[in-house]
Amino acid sequence: MNKFLKIISYILSLVRYVVWFVGLLLLVGVAGIFFGGQRSHGNFIFDYGNIIIKVPIIFPLLILFMTIAICFITIKLLKIWSILLLYFSNNIYFNTKNLKYIKNSFLFLLSLTIFQLLINLIINYLNTTNVSGLFDFSIKNYLVNVLFLILNYLLIIIFKKGEHIQKENEEII
Repeated sequence: MNKFLKIISYILSLVRYVVWFVGLLLLVGVAGIFFGGQRSHGNFIFDYGNIIIKVPIIFPLLILFMTIAICFITIKLLKIWSILLLYFSNNIYFNTKNLKYIKNSFLFLLSLTIFQLLINLIINYLNTTNVSGLFDFSIKNYLVNVLFLILNYLLIIIFKKGEHIQKENEEII
């Protein structure tokens, strides 16, 4: 089991590099919006063939910056989970560091959900549909995020209790 946790930890570390690459590509997208040919008098043009939608350039930039923030939050989450798995593979479960990492994971998951909601609100405000398969934020996606948040909160409670019990046992000995 310990080897399996270490392997998963290393896989999460590799995925982190892929997310870094995606974040850099999104920065190229920001430069493309600034300097690209689709910019016309401060408007950005979505051309769907039969429908052309002009939106102020600030909205696509805002969405890209929030997506970049989501990438950085995902990188932090993957790093936290990788560290936790390494601790678990070394049979270190209930200590202050693990509790801190799980609390940070909860905050990052919460901010990830908030950013997704904000991006969805901007897309709905602009009445643009089928912008990308990346932003298909239906209720099931938020439900998955809420389930992860609940699971993470339960882990916080379990680790607090486990740390407390472990301290009591160490004081008795």
